[in-house]
Amino acid sequence: MEDISELVSPKQIIYCEGRKEPAKNGDEQGLDANVYNEIFGQEFTDTVFVSSGGGIEPEKSMGIGIIVLSKVLNKVEFLRLADRDGKSEEERNEWLQKEPNRRMLIRREIENYLFDKEILQKVFPDMNSSDYDQIISDICTEDVKSKIPNLLEIVKKKGKLTNEEACLMLAKLVTPSTQIYKDLKACIWLSN
Repeated sequence: MEDISELVSPKQIIYCEGRKEPAKNGDEQGLDANVYNEIFGQEFTDTVFVSSGGGIEPEKSMGIGIIVLSKVLNKVEFLRLADRDGKSEEERNEWLQKEPNRRMLIRREIENYLFDKEILQKVFPDMNSSDYDQIISDICTEDVKSKIPNLLEIVKKKGKLTNEEACLMLAKLVTPSTQIYKDLKACIWLSN
């Protein structure tokens, strides 16, 4: 069983926040996991992001996953990726230092990366930068998720895309040539 599991299992499973229940067909339903899998699927083909709830749920799910899966998949690395939310730099560093398998975004949450000017301007080159600045003054710490409707309005997409559709569309534009890709990669694979 172990010989076969190594052929089909990922080398790395990263638990992140998001809807933990899979779809009836087993597909991932968590937005964050779908976004990360979209962004990093080409470069990190042996890594799978899995949504495992919010708050402390991912920590619990990861613990259970490690106990169960490590018995069969003993060469799989398990990581926990958390949103920063409102944590200070000191709180972030303290949380990261508790266990070596923890990762945390530098920005508040994934939407703060997806709705960065760099990514929005790739798909909406005519976007008015000053309108954007009136909505988002600090892309790192603001609650961008609550401002998505306003951002879609300035790019003339209000009512045409749900927040989730917009996030998944923008995830396709976070490519290795973008600074956003490099920043996210550094948070997860600790090259910062």
